[in-house]
Amino acid sequence: MSKLRELRLKMQLSQPKLAVTAKVHPATIYNVEVGKTKPSLNTRIKLAKALCVEQSDIE
Repeated sequence: MSKLRELRLKMQLSQPKLAVTAKVHPATIYNVEVGKTKPSLNTRIKLAKALCVEQSDIE
């Protein structure tokens, strides 16, 4: 299981809810979670803020 998915589930967020909170496209969340893509620095910052974690915790 990806670190992003673990954090998202711990916060009890769906992919669409996290996407809205982080202001990214829902497909971005999916693609990162399944390992299809790696998040850009900007995306990591947005996800980290939305999940209240450090950006290094995302990967």
